[in-house]
Amino acid sequence: MRYLLDHDIDLAAFAQDLCKKRSLTALSPLNIQRQFMDSFDWRLYKANVALELELAPGHRKLLWKLTDNSSPDLVFPVPRAKLGFAADLREGPLKDRLAPLLEMRKLIAQLTITTHRQPLCLRDQEGKTLLTLNLEHHQLQDADGQKVEPLPPCLTVEAVRGYDNAFAVCIDYLENKLQLSPSDTSLFQDGLVRLGRYAGDYSSKVKLVLEPSLPAAETTRTILRTLYTTMLRNESGTIQDIDSEFLHDFRVAGRRTRSALSQIKNVLPQTEVDIFKSEFAWLGQITGPTRDMDVYLLDFEKYRNLLPELLKPALDPLKTFLTRHQRSEQQKMVRALRSKRYRDLKKNYTAFLEQETPDSEPPAKAQQPTKKTADQRIWKTYCRLVEEGRAIHPESPAEDLHELRKTGKKLRYLMEFFQSLYPAEDIKALIKSLKLLQENLGNFQDLEVQTHALQGFANQMQQEKIGSVDTFLAMGALCLHLNEQQQQARTEFAERFAAFDDDINRDAFQQLFHKTSRSSMKSKG
Repeated sequence: MRYLLDHDIDLAAFAQDLCKKRSLTALSPLNIQRQFMDSFDWRLYKANVALELELAPGHRKLLWKLTDNSSPDLVFPVPRAKLGFAADLREGPLKDRLAPLLEMRKLIAQLTITTHRQPLCLRDQEGKTLLTLNLEHHQLQDADGQKVEPLPPCLTVEAVRGYDNAFAVCIDYLENKLQLSPSDTSLFQDGLVRLGRYAGDYSSKVKLVLEPSLPAAETTRTILRTLYTTMLRNESGTIQDIDSEFLHDFRVAGRRTRSALSQIKNVLPQTEVDIFKSEFAWLGQITGPTRDMDVYLLDFEKYRNLLPELLKPALDPLKTFLTRHQRSEQQKMVRALRSKRYRDLKKNYTAFLEQETPDSEPPAKAQQPTKKTADQRIWKTYCRLVEEGRAIHPESPAEDLHELRKTGKKLRYLMEFFQSLYPAEDIKALIKSLKLLQENLGNFQDLEVQTHALQGFANQMQQEKIGSVDTFLAMGALCLHLNEQQQQARTEFAERFAAFDDDINRDAFQQLFHKTSRSSMKSKG
């Protein structure tokens, strides 16, 4: 149980009074640093888990709590190494719990609180502890380790199993005699509120509530501002290389931005749109090589598992090569993200997002209602996707599938931008069907790129004198496996596209985005 106390309470006097009236014994005070750990995107919180690291002289523990209190807290020994990636932990129960939740993400301290704790202990005549009261005052630190104003002091009550009566008597005294009310929030929640945050306050997904009648230009700027905020929130983690997902989300936000600028047509001044399309394309180019290396390293164990046992160790030099080149590409990218060009991009783009659409000669569809613009753009892109997909046959070149993948991505982004304008179940079902098609097209593209990349890596490794004959044999065998998987994806395409292009899906698209004409999209054949 936890009770908030008045900010101006004299904790020392309050402790003395409690000890006198309730026959409590004051123990040695503790200064404790509490770090509330999660990934940047709150993967533990989303799984109903809170992980709290407590550090004090002679007092180190890691608390695993379920936020719905559905089971008792678990206490783990604190790993010797600093908490970070689950993969780096020693085999055991903690790693078994963390690894499937965190995957490639790193634990970070979402919040750090320094607590001065004065324990007060109630004991029986034999000296057994019946319960402990803790008087605490807290100092909150932000993400940069800077102290801010203290949080309200509090009193917590720790029960001891088997002494329920002592606990009940204590609670009755606190609530009825002292008129204290139990807090309905945790220390963690109070700290986040003090920082103007809340648990789960970051997601890479586009979550907007749009007004159908607002001018399209105004809505488009809202979409772009949301994407830009996501990009900036990932900028520091990208530069510091905290984990690979910072760069991933940074790039996705930039890619979505380019798509919005390109696909939501004739609503913003074209001259500026063209400038920023070019600049965000440059941003994609300077971050691409680092992301490529990240992906190969993330997939390395998957690659290894494709090989027979005898060849698996021979692939280790490839990991060394990838790690070295990831660091090199990371350094190049950081220099670009600290360049004047990038600073100017941010300054000019911020100004662009804050502009209002000019009254004189606005773009043709700037004042068009948002819903009409969304209908038109989604329907047109959908028709293009269907036309391109229907034109693909077994002998079509790989480039045709790559172009279809790009069109599918444009359609998905548009649907995600504007999804709040449509019935949630209907548009989510269509996005899901599109994702299934994209998954197939993405696998086909990725496998082709990876096969060519591995062949190129083999040449570079020979030049850099990394690896042995067995290494290159293993890489050759890996390329054969990837090529087989690509051919399998190619074979599955017809079935995936047919499922997307069936009558039910087609009618659903038409009903949502093109009600005015029921005959404009005919069945295949």
